[in-house]
Amino acid sequence: MKPPDFQKNMITTHNAEIGGEKYMSMSLRLIMPGDLNAAGRLFGGRLMEWVDEIAALYCMTQLTRKQIVTKKISEVIFNEPADLRDVLEFFCRIKTVGRTSITIECLVMTKILAPTDRVKLIVACDLVFVSIDEHGHPEPHGFVLEAP
Repeated sequence: MKPPDFQKNMITTHNAEIGGEKYMSMSLRLIMPGDLNAAGRLFGGRLMEWVDEIAALYCMTQLTRKQIVTKKISEVIFNEPADLRDVLEFFCRIKTVGRTSITIECLVMTKILAPTDRVKLIVACDLVFVSIDEHGHPEPHGFVLEAP
């Protein structure tokens, strides 16, 4: 059996409770040499590319539609560095729902795989996605957030 390729999206989708909120674990990524900046840490731009892609996939699965665009990414604070060979886990949840938009919160944390690993919150941010029609104009998505 061939081992999985962690550089590709692996939708593992399991639920997790973090800080009292319910999230869905959406993906794992292994930090490889090509993902590093000049300081030898994970390049912030690469991480934000992954965050945007994974949050968009989560949004598409919740709205059951592919026609969405990223409207906004909130302030991004890199809380701790991520290093070569760290495995990152991406957690998403719906924060708010508008008529044409949906706000997704994304947390990126290191995953514990070895006894010496520790969980680190790498980044937390909100992304606003807008549902669009075939001409690129905002379109109501019809999604209703279930009451807790």
